[in-house]
Amino acid sequence: MNSLKANTEKECWNYWLDKLRVDFPNYKLIDYSDEVSFPKVGVIINAKGVDFAVCIEQETNIYYGIGRHECSETLLKEVAYMVAPILEEIGGFKSTSWWYDWKHTSFENGYERLKTLILEIEKTCMV
Repeated sequence: MNSLKANTEKECWNYWLDKLRVDFPNYKLIDYSDEVSFPKVGVIINAKGVDFAVCIEQETNIYYGIGRHECSETLLKEVAYMVAPILEEIGGFKSTSWWYDWKHTSFENGYERLKTLILEIEKTCMV
């Protein structure tokens, strides 16, 4: 049963990565889909001259959000300020030293929530 679960989750990470390639071909991809600890996929966005990651990751649970992964050593005030209106509108996000904000989701809803967040960032921050 554990093997079946692991295989299904691996297929899900690969599917999400393929969807990101199709839906967002102009962004650099984050691909840690093969990781045993903290698998994640996402994109790196440059808005107003600063890079930040929008990704989905798994520890015990699945969560998605805006982070500094592959972009900076610390959280940048410019990014936090830029994305604050989006996160306030969606609500329920939490911060850590890696994440400007993150929120729990599920395998069933994960990709659509990630995609919606990326589209909101494009609409709000890329003008």
